[in-house]
Amino acid sequence: MKNGLLTRSIRAVIFLFAFSAADALCFEQHGMVTVEDYYANDSGTAYDVNLLTTRVRLDLTKLNESGTLSFHFDGRERTRLSSSDYSSSIPATRIETLDLEYSGQSVWFSTGRLRPKEFPMERVDGVDFGVRASNYGLGVFAGIRPNPYSDSLNASFTAAGTYVYYRRDTLTANLAFAHDAYEGATDREYIYSQVTYFPASGVMFLGMLTADIDQIESGVNITNGIFELSYRPDGRKGIAAGFNRFRATRYYRSLNYDFVDSGQKSFYISGNYRLLERLNLYGRVERQARDYPSLTGEFKHAYVYTAGGNADNLGSSGINMDISWTLNDSFDSRHNYYKVDFSRMSYEVLQLNVTGTYRQNQYGYINSDNVWSLGASGMLFIGKKWTVYLSLDHEDGREYTSNYVLSRLSFKF
Repeated sequence: MKNGLLTRSIRAVIFLFAFSAADALCFEQHGMVTVEDYYANDSGTAYDVNLLTTRVRLDLTKLNESGTLSFHFDGRERTRLSSSDYSSSIPATRIETLDLEYSGQSVWFSTGRLRPKEFPMERVDGVDFGVRASNYGLGVFAGIRPNPYSDSLNASFTAAGTYVYYRRDTLTANLAFAHDAYEGATDREYIYSQVTYFPASGVMFLGMLTADIDQIESGVNITNGIFELSYRPDGRKGIAAGFNRFRATRYYRSLNYDFVDSGQKSFYISGNYRLLERLNLYGRVERQARDYPSLTGEFKHAYVYTAGGNADNLGSSGINMDISWTLNDSFDSRHNYYKVDFSRMSYEVLQLNVTGTYRQNQYGYINSDNVWSLGASGMLFIGKKWTVYLSLDHEDGREYTSNYVLSRLSFKF
């Protein structure tokens, strides 16, 4: 699928949205149109970056009398306003989803560019089919995998898999398997699982795991994992402990490169306590470990400490404040990070934020850099459909200055 065709598809969907407003049509429509402009100026680069991005999300439901047929679209188009860009290979147009779905009481089926119903890790140009009964569901999907570099249709990339899920009030879980291929050979095979469990009042366990099957040696390797156990007995206090693990994902056929098996893992404990009615204190301690072939000894480990507090409605002014300090002591470097943030909602239509940060960076014993940054943002809600957002950020380091401007206009329908 060429970019020109993708662009025409987005324009066709916008036309469909306008046409669907006609009173003669009885289906329901929901979605959003967003126009966003991003500008960045950095004294360390030879050119500015200015990108205009238009995004359209559209859901047309109840296309038939039984209300089981729907259409979904999510796409965006980027226009480069500056003379240069970070990478000319990034496609200007991207379609996330463009599918027609049937969802009955016990069966669902969708076709087009889609993400499987209970498996958002994959995206295919194909079909997704599933059956459900009571708290259980089982689905399968297959199709062409959009080219990960150009987002175009390319029959060299294919994907297929299956997934199962279970839901009840205290437990939701799913388990999935995917087979990605390139030119008929296995590119990647992996297992994905996610669990949310409430074993007792105030206790929650959250887990997410991705495990890849080694295509050269036998075995299964954990690629990504997020696990957290938290306890919140009431609204005043809470504590949580968790483990994260992230490793590089390997594609065995589509990428021709010398793969370096690297990753990072961390253990942490965090908590908060509401000392007064309007004052909340929080903290976090984290130990990180990096698994890189080039790192040895003390360079493999790091500790991160965070302490802070937030106060609501300072002096009955409606202003909320959050102040925090973070120390990152790692890999032969130390980083002190101080942050203060003020926010206020006015008349339930205008949200204002002002943020200031100061970073003390020390590398080894001789090199250091102190960085100041100041940011301000505002969000204006016009009725229930229109939203205007603007943010301004300035960063000043020892050898560079940077400015960022982000503006966004959104319309919900």
